[in-house]
Amino acid sequence: MKEDKPVTKLNKAGNLLLKSICVLFLLLTEYITCAQVWPQFQQNAERHGRVENDIIPPYRVRWIWTGKDHVLRNQNSNADWSDDLDSRPGYDLPIRDSVDHTLSGTIQPVIGNNGKVYFATMEGWAYCLDADSGATLWSYDLEAPSLSTAAIGDSIVVFTTVYGSVKAIHLDKGQLLWQRPTGFAITSHVLIHQGYVVVANQFGTVFCLNQAGNEIWSRQLSAGITGNLAAFENLIYVGSDDMIFYALSLNDGEVIASTRLMGQHFRFTHPVVHGSKVWVTSASFPILGSEYVMESLMDEASDFEQEEAFILRWLMGDDNGGSWSDASKDWEHVFALDKNDLSRDFIIPAGPVDGVGFPAPSVVVDNKERVLTWWKTRFPTLTAASAFGTKYSLDIAAIDTVTGGRKRIDPGKLSGMWPLETDNLYAMSVAGDQVWLRQAFRGTQMIDMDQGSARLVVAPIRYNDGGNFSGADVNYIDQRPALPQGTYGPYLMPNRPTEGRTPPAFAHGKIYIAEHFGIVCLETAK
Repeated sequence: MKEDKPVTKLNKAGNLLLKSICVLFLLLTEYITCAQVWPQFQQNAERHGRVENDIIPPYRVRWIWTGKDHVLRNQNSNADWSDDLDSRPGYDLPIRDSVDHTLSGTIQPVIGNNGKVYFATMEGWAYCLDADSGATLWSYDLEAPSLSTAAIGDSIVVFTTVYGSVKAIHLDKGQLLWQRPTGFAITSHVLIHQGYVVVANQFGTVFCLNQAGNEIWSRQLSAGITGNLAAFENLIYVGSDDMIFYALSLNDGEVIASTRLMGQHFRFTHPVVHGSKVWVTSASFPILGSEYVMESLMDEASDFEQEEAFILRWLMGDDNGGSWSDASKDWEHVFALDKNDLSRDFIIPAGPVDGVGFPAPSVVVDNKERVLTWWKTRFPTLTAASAFGTKYSLDIAAIDTVTGGRKRIDPGKLSGMWPLETDNLYAMSVAGDQVWLRQAFRGTQMIDMDQGSARLVVAPIRYNDGGNFSGADVNYIDQRPALPQGTYGPYLMPNRPTEGRTPPAFAHGKIYIAEHFGIVCLETAK
């Protein structure tokens, strides 16, 4: 018996050490998860649009904010909550039929490391919510509609309005700290970089302010600015609507470089800075559409390599003796520019992919440092074998940063993503190995790029547009309601929301989506 005592003590010590290691691991895991905040549009000034960790399926609603005093909270998420938010056939989530606000389709919610969510409405109100429960912590009257994503600074959150004002509000107290008029409408997202607040208006003026609201510099460009900004180190990147793209000095606003790109405008797009390049997307020049464009070219391609070579020729205006209709350099819409002098080394062989008035979604950077974009193709490897509006498919693949060619993501099987349509494509953000895809009409999807599996996460209406979307984790309602002429469903709002395609934001291990009727927080269904 005496010989057993030291062993027993050792076992106890080992168990204590094991428990300590487990606690440390859990704390570290929680720290890593909570550290993944989303303080501005697409997470950072480079607009990468990513966080490091996967968010494990299946998913459920945690809470839905539909107004200052109207928050639904899932009874399965917290024992103190009482709302039934489990989607199932024949059931509508208990969301109000009408709300007193409208969220623009162009905004993302932003989430700080203080556990709070910030956004503004088309009616001109800024809101701060508790990220865990959706409770309204404060609201502030901006006195003008806002169509832009806010940005979180050191102790401020900065909003802009279509009347051209910039307003900084205290993160926790909801008090106006300063405001700055710019004279013309602002519809691009706020950028915060190296402690500076940078905004641009539709007159074409870029303003750099410090976080006390003092102007550091302003720079008048050659045309209005409806697209968005990005930054890296000492440079600010922005395009004006005469299709000149600029690199400006963060120090004084001087034009360091500029170049003219093809396209109609930069509206609904944003530059992304990664590696040695700034990746720019424009609205292609001929039409904002892609149904059955470039089909004859794909008919003739016998394999992926030949298809890519054909598309490159097509984008340079080669119609192959008349057999490739619509061939033109005007279709070029994705550009890789040197981040210092904006020079170009190659053409990216990406044909038109989107429609109904939208440019192709901007690129996103994944956690394997790949620059992802959409490609029309006969030879998909990640998404699905077919799509509406083409005899072939639309795929997500990386851009070769040396040649501009397509680097396919091939998990060994197609994910089976559905629906996939040339007139309703999805904006992208990334969590871990997952690419998240969203648009207001069809909803939100996720593709695990390593596993080759797709998941329909949110389909707003279960039976909609001739389809059955019962496979989604979340349906807000079962059937599309009859709404008054000129309104935008499924809920009544004070204004018709401006359109846009904006992906989910991620923070604290959860998914945050700005729907037109409110903010939705999703979580792993444990």
